[in-house]
Amino acid sequence: MITFLPSCQKSEDLLSQLGVVSCNFWVDVPLVLKRKESPVMYIERITREKITKFIEENPESYSILSCYKAIFIGRRLVTKPQNIDDFHKLIKLLSGRNHAVHSCVIFQHNGKTVIRRTITRVKMKVISKEEVTLLCHNFEESFENFWNYTPKFSRFCIKIVGSYTSLLGLPCYETANILEGVVAKESLT
Repeated sequence: MITFLPSCQKSEDLLSQLGVVSCNFWVDVPLVLKRKESPVMYIERITREKITKFIEENPESYSILSCYKAIFIGRRLVTKPQNIDDFHKLIKLLSGRNHAVHSCVIFQHNGKTVIRRTITRVKMKVISKEEVTLLCHNFEESFENFWNYTPKFSRFCIKIVGSYTSLLGLPCYETANILEGVVAKESLT
């Protein structure tokens, strides 16, 4: 059985849809972008820190799969809004702009580590004042729709280039390839 350190509830759902039996654990690590750290370095570091923290608490772990996603506009990390004012600023910031969702999957098994990173680019439409007001009126629901790129929020996305499942928290293609590759290598030995 695989120990899975998900990035969100959606990533748990996606892994089970891949047919993977896992035992899920939530691991909290500080989500702070270090000075001069690139988006790719950031997501890989956070994903590794989750594994390290889990192993410190559970040294007998055998197979660990960890994932994490982060949203960037250029090199600027987009953090989860804490209140309606933050959400309003976030919507105004994304309106009419491109942003990138960086994700990382790390599988650690038998002392070996396999890493896959994805970048999914999203082009947002210009969001009108009325739409911003409507989104902010239903802050809780709008925030969940945005952060998980649900169909309700996708009406604001002009274009998505890359892995849609990466937007949800787990790049399924890359994850399946990692797991299939490990199984294939073990069957050869």
